[in-house]
Amino acid sequence: MRNYNTYNPISIDIDQLFGDVFPEGIPNNAYIDKSKTGLGLTYEEFHAKRNSIIIVPTKTIINDKVRSYTAMKPFGLHGESKKSDSDIANYLKNDKVANKKIVTTPDSFGRI
Repeated sequence: MRNYNTYNPISIDIDQLFGDVFPEGIPNNAYIDKSKTGLGLTYEEFHAKRNSIIIVPTKTIINDKVRSYTAMKPFGLHGESKKSDSDIANYLKNDKVANKKIVTTPDSFGRI
């Protein structure tokens, strides 16, 4: 049986981006705790050819990412959003969105 609780620390240089560290893309089912912004992690995940849940700390970041990646049709979800459970289900069933990207805060993750 595969152990999913493996901790594999990776150090990167200050001028590296996550695309340099993971040239094949960010690993599936990865939890990445980073301490610096602007390293391209969210960019890489938005461009990954797969469905993703991207957890960010604030609604401001969610709103910014949804605006920045409008063409990819991400779904933003946070505590103050007026989105219903059926809105979430409809997004997930929408065949017009090939690679679904849900951007949420930790407190709203349980709604997905």
